[in-house]
Amino acid sequence: GLYKNNSTEKRNGKNIEDGISKRTDLAVLNIAQVPAALIELAFMTNEKDLKKLNDEEYLKLASKEIANSIINTFCF
Repeated sequence: GLYKNNSTEKRNGKNIEDGISKRTDLAVLNIAQVPAALIELAFMTNEKDLKKLNDEEYLKLASKEIANSIINTFCF
């Protein structure tokens, strides 16, 4: 799968060109037989982010905004 990266720096020893990088470790994107998207909200290794992931209100807001973005993008 491909993923959009807003950086042109080296990451994990790999050059990232034009903000697009090939990932072979993302099964949801590489094996899916239908269009798929992977949405990252936070990093569990970041203490501040982990608190957000355990906050019910944050998760409700994030879910609502993701749903609204999909609706607006595909004009449902």
